[in-house]
Amino acid sequence: MTFIQANNSLFLINSMSRFLYFVCMAIFLYSCEEEQLVISGANYTVNEVDSTITSNTKIERLIAPYKQELEEEMYTVIGFSRIDLVRAKPEGKLNNFVADITLDFIRDSFDFAHPSICLMNYGGLRAPLLEGPILKKDIYQLMPFDNTIVVLKSPVTIMDSIIQYFKASGGEVIAGVSIHSDAFSFTEDKSVGDTVFIITTDYLANGGDRMNFLQHYFERKDLSVLLRDVLIQEVKRKDTIEGVLDQRVVL
Repeated sequence: MTFIQANNSLFLINSMSRFLYFVCMAIFLYSCEEEQLVISGANYTVNEVDSTITSNTKIERLIAPYKQELEEEMYTVIGFSRIDLVRAKPEGKLNNFVADITLDFIRDSFDFAHPSICLMNYGGLRAPLLEGPILKKDIYQLMPFDNTIVVLKSPVTIMDSIIQYFKASGGEVIAGVSIHSDAFSFTEDKSVGDTVFIITTDYLANGGDRMNFLQHYFERKDLSVLLRDVLIQEVKRKDTIEGVLDQRVVL
């Protein structure tokens, strides 16, 4: 594949996710041990959770230090926003912010031989970023899924499918290219040839949201890096953010 990794930051930003995983596993294993839950073949008992279920003080004591640490981590201020960033169609300030910040991060980490764009789905933006301090939990609410970043080396003819998809959906999340009706233009001054690099998520690269056209590529590189972690790192680095509307999508 004709791109080169420039630094190792991609593999250092998911420590928080690993921390959450180990906490959850510890709670699960401990609760199983306490309740002695046994499942054998197709025979099992289902206990409905309702007001008659009381809290387990042993489990509460076990998770207390982790809960406090997690709450402190989630309520850490990682940056500030000058304005409210909300999603919209055909483009929105939140759309453009997420796509731009992701594209900038990947471009800083790789040297692409051809133009690169970032393509995300509108439905994946689950919460706005409001004016004022940005907490880590705000990014988790914006991006609650463990979607990882994928780089696709694709034929440039894929842009026709992207345009048609945007027309059908009314707009999505994109950076690195302008789409005006049936025409498009890349923001990078690089030789196009027959190739464009698409930065997206594993969910979309696997055909999620009916973006089946993304499965037609020359090469695919899964970075195993959470999109959410990239957003957290980049908000920290930029400190103060603001969204833009630049008419990159006019349908």
